[in-house]
Amino acid sequence: MSRKLTGVTAVAVAALVGTALIASTVPAGTVNAMSSQCTVATRDAIPIQAEPVVVTLRYTQELEGALSARLPAESKVSVVSVARLDETPMAARLTLNTTEGVAGEWGLVLRGESGTECTGMLRVSPAGGGFR
Repeated sequence: MSRKLTGVTAVAVAALVGTALIASTVPAGTVNAMSSQCTVATRDAIPIQAEPVVVTLRYTQELEGALSARLPAESKVSVVSVARLDETPMAARLTLNTTEGVAGEWGLVLRGESGTECTGMLRVSPAGGGFR
C-alpha cells in the first residue's frame, strides 16, 4: 500500500512542478491583459470626401479623462476631434478629415488620459463608394 501511495505522491509532485514551470514562463499580467483588452468599433465604412466625416465609436472599457484617437499616417485620414457621447456610455463621436484618405482597413486607436487604449479597425471606402 505504501508503494501505491508513493506512486500517487510522485504523480502529484510532478503535476505541481509542471504547473509551476508553465506559470513561470508566462510574464506577469499577460493572461489578464489578453482577456481584458479594450476594443473599439464602428458600424459602417467611412467615405473619402471633401466634407468632414462624423462617426460614432463604441468601446469596451471605460476610458478616463479626455479622449484622443489616431490612425496610421499611411491612411491619410486625420482626426479632427473626439468627443464623448454623454447620453451613451462607452461611446464617442469621432470627426475625421478624409479628403486625402486611402481606401482600405486601417488600425484605429482610441486612448484615454490614463493611457488605456482601445484598438480596432476602421474601413475607409473609395470616393464614390463601392468598397464593401
